[in-house]
Amino acid sequence: YSTTTEPPISTGNDAPSRVTIGMRLLRTAWRMMTTNSVSLIPIVTLLGASLPVLIGGSVVVEYIFQIDGMGLLGWNAVVQRDYGVLLGLNIIAAVLTMVGVLLTDLFYAVLDPRISYK
Repeated sequence: YSTTTEPPISTGNDAPSRVTIGMRLLRTAWRMMTTNSVSLIPIVTLLGASLPVLIGGSVVVEYIFQIDGMGLLGWNAVVQRDYGVLLGLNIIAAVLTMVGVLLTDLFYAVLDPRISYK
């Protein structure tokens, strides 16, 4: 790209003037934050991929504090060799993975207008 064809980069100095014109502060802040939203795509990717990891990370916390949850259920299923429960937990982890990938793809289209699904 040429520097003459690129839009000017907003440094945030024009936000007070926009607020005094009548635009609300939250709308101005949101617009300023999402101006270069392409840089948010790696963050959305990490958040979508970390959804199934929450179950695996909860094993340690639930085991230490004896909190009933998915992690402790999985731990007890491993110790007792309960294969039905382990298969169920794997299915839940697979569904969470698919939901995370779906949400990630949908947020891509929201953040970057160049991405469209037809």
